[in-house]
Amino acid sequence: MRYSSWLGNVLILSAWITVFWWLNESPHWTTIFSQSNVSLWAIFVVGLLFLGLSHLPLAWQAPNKMADCSKKQKWLTHLFAASLPLLLFWLLYHLVLNTWWSFDDPDILRYIDRIGPIAGFFDPSQKYNFYTPLQHFSLGIDYGLFGLNPTGFYWHHLLSLSVVILLAYLVLSLFFAPLLASMIVSLFVVAVPTAHITHFLMVRHYVEGLALSLIAVSAYVQAVRQERWAWAGLGSLFYLLATMAKELYVPLVIALVWLPIGTVKTRLRLLIPYIIVAILYTLLRIYMLGEHVFSGYSEKSTTWLDVVNFPTAFINVMGWHALWQWLIMLGIASVFSVMLWQRRLTLGLSSLVWFGMAFIPLIPIMWRIPMLPYYLFVFVLLFYIGCGIALNHLGKLSPWRNALITGVFLALLLTSLLPVQTAQFHLHALKQAEKTQGEFLMYNPSSATVLIYDYPVATSLIYLRNKVLSRTEGVKWCPKEDCLCTTQYPGYTAKQYVNGEWQTKTLSPAGCGNVKKPLSVIISLTPDTVNWHFGPYPQGQGQYYAKVTMQGGQAQNHAAFFPIQPQGTQPLAQPLSNPVQWIVKYVTPDGQEIYSAPLLLEPTQMNEQGLVEVIWHASDD
Repeated sequence: MRYSSWLGNVLILSAWITVFWWLNESPHWTTIFSQSNVSLWAIFVVGLLFLGLSHLPLAWQAPNKMADCSKKQKWLTHLFAASLPLLLFWLLYHLVLNTWWSFDDPDILRYIDRIGPIAGFFDPSQKYNFYTPLQHFSLGIDYGLFGLNPTGFYWHHLLSLSVVILLAYLVLSLFFAPLLASMIVSLFVVAVPTAHITHFLMVRHYVEGLALSLIAVSAYVQAVRQERWAWAGLGSLFYLLATMAKELYVPLVIALVWLPIGTVKTRLRLLIPYIIVAILYTLLRIYMLGEHVFSGYSEKSTTWLDVVNFPTAFINVMGWHALWQWLIMLGIASVFSVMLWQRRLTLGLSSLVWFGMAFIPLIPIMWRIPMLPYYLFVFVLLFYIGCGIALNHLGKLSPWRNALITGVFLALLLTSLLPVQTAQFHLHALKQAEKTQGEFLMYNPSSATVLIYDYPVATSLIYLRNKVLSRTEGVKWCPKEDCLCTTQYPGYTAKQYVNGEWQTKTLSPAGCGNVKKPLSVIISLTPDTVNWHFGPYPQGQGQYYAKVTMQGGQAQNHAAFFPIQPQGTQPLAQPLSNPVQWIVKYVTPDGQEIYSAPLLLEPTQMNEQGLVEVIWHASDD
């Protein structure tokens, strides 16, 4: 037996060396890894450490068989096992500390600056889209500590993920041997959804919600095993916090009762505090969101085709495109499927419930998963727990347990590691472009320059620049170089960042439609109404459009134009207090466009008759 074990480990080590020699000789992979500042040989050493861990006496011991072992030996084994996924995480993702704001980050910071980090918990009038108040509370702490320095935010973000890794190991070690728990968490670390969630601050609530959920699970396990209500009460508080981080974690209350611990009666009895919390959360959510309690993203909804194609979407997100990846995943899936069939009334039912509870919250946003893999963050953890169950079963079938499980694990690690590095390569390029353009918009003092940048929340960067940095003069912004932009900023220098290089030109409205055609605009504002009259073209001859924003200048120039009658009156529910900007567009019957200049109505400048009026004309000269 010792000879076969020694031979198996030699084979695994030889294969591991061969793979990394090949990766090191590949120009493609050396470039991918170097761009992420990740050493191939550091990852190689992590593999060797797993081989070393597999030879520790307690590494294979199930939790119920470690009771008689010395505390020091158990502690050292768990310390070694828990440190490996943590080491892997920091090796892979440390470069994230140097990145900048991304996607919705500026919008969230603007909300926090205006509303504060607390109001979203209890004030329906101050809610931010969905009910996830811990998202703003967590980022609000960073905002108070670090201001607009993203490095501090990312330190918090990566430390939160580190806590998730340690808590995941802690919970899994209640059911798995230390080696298997360490392997499961390591596979979770190198998953593409984890890579994406590591790069984006806006999804911090997914991370901290999972951490709180893991604490709730651990407390529930202790409550059932010790039959103590105190543990159940404590766990339910963490469960409440998890639900306030993200509604994704609400179904945990259903899944807990299917854990393989205690008796069904005990599990149900000690679940009562969690059920009470779930009811309280539901009532609070209804209070905060009202009729939008079940609403999702308005621009699109999930179809049955999206649901049916979920397995394909999952495979594509994980980056399993090569035949060797398919063979490895097919092998481990086959072992797990056999186990489900053999234990269908226990493992089968509990797996169905746990995966179902992770799957159901994904249905409303399933169409977004191919674009935003971080939605699979929790689902992929459950997936790799399934792989860990299969690995454990596989080891029982072979006398070469040590080499077999370690070898399959290293193969699974490579299956996800290579796609993760490819994903990081693209993420770093994306975030570098965001940083270059975002810093230019926030810190460049040139008021005669326009940044052409299709970034929906650029207005929030402008808000932070004006309000927080007190830079009221600076670069203007347009989402694209169109007639609206050139009409607003004629003669300005336009800068656009394309393929890593700045392109510069002078904006001119000369080629923008037929600007020599006449256009007249008269807009008046009273405390009760807005009135307008456009000319000289009558109704039915072409079409007038207007873009109306409540914040003057460029703050909302990504808003859409809407069709409007040549003249009309709009009653106001209450007098306006903020400036109103109008831009009028006329499209001729043959498709030519004429734009007005930006026209600003200042409610504070009403005359004695309670009227403020702007008149604008473009002649055909």
